[in-house]
Amino acid sequence: MLAAINAWGDRWQSGEEGPPTVLRHTACGHDTRARVVCSSCAEPLRHEDVAVRTGPGFPSRLLDDPAVRARFPAGDGPEAGS
Repeated sequence: MLAAINAWGDRWQSGEEGPPTVLRHTACGHDTRARVVCSSCAEPLRHEDVAVRTGPGFPSRLLDDPAVRARFPAGDGPEAGS
């Protein structure tokens, strides 16, 4: 989590001189950065390639609200199969 926060700060808060801190992978000795990748195919995740949908633990009572239904398309949540 700290590496992800550090990466966000490097992207949005660093000046022209570069990031204020750098992560070093001590096992290989190289500088590194946090990357979020797909757990299935290992491709890097970009915000434009990711969609949020309801999961199996999504509270079914919230699905009665049309605004919630509009924001979260059907997925594996309690409405799946209905």
